[in-house]
Amino acid sequence: MAWTVIPDNVARCGDDPGPVAPGEVLICLVHSKLDIDVGVLFKRETLLPKKNESFSNVCGESDGQSVVRRGQLSDQRIFQMSEDQAAVRPGRTARGARLAMVDDVRAIGITAASPSQKVYVYDDPVRPTNPLHAVMRVDGQLAEQSRAEFDSIRVQIEQAFSTRISLVTP
Repeated sequence: MAWTVIPDNVARCGDDPGPVAPGEVLICLVHSKLDIDVGVLFKRETLLPKKNESFSNVCGESDGQSVVRRGQLSDQRIFQMSEDQAAVRPGRTARGARLAMVDDVRAIGITAASPSQKVYVYDDPVRPTNPLHAVMRVDGQLAEQSRAEFDSIRVQIEQAFSTRISLVTP
């Protein structure tokens, strides 16, 4: 499979939990090294394939922006996940999460003039530790486009993820 060739409404990793559905809420966990500036949380090198390098589509190890499907996760559990992620490397502090609706993310960049999807969200469960894990990718064709076009999509992603869960003072 190429970077964004298959539809993201088809299960890539089996029926449990299945494809990321419209109406679901996505979580992007945040720690202090990410939550400092626009463009740091959603990086080009994470959202697009790297030139002349292979990438992984192995379930649970897929390349792309890691996100989590909210499901029934409480705010407290989400913050605990943020703390766990921050603790992986020294010097990081948990900052909670940013939330977005799947529908809003998948609609980014779609206009009458350009009706093709620009942002994809694929199921990518990490079993057994994070079965709600997913990855977000920007249309691989944008790798060949100007930086300004990608930056426009990235700004829209930031706007979609504007809802915050922050249980500590930033």
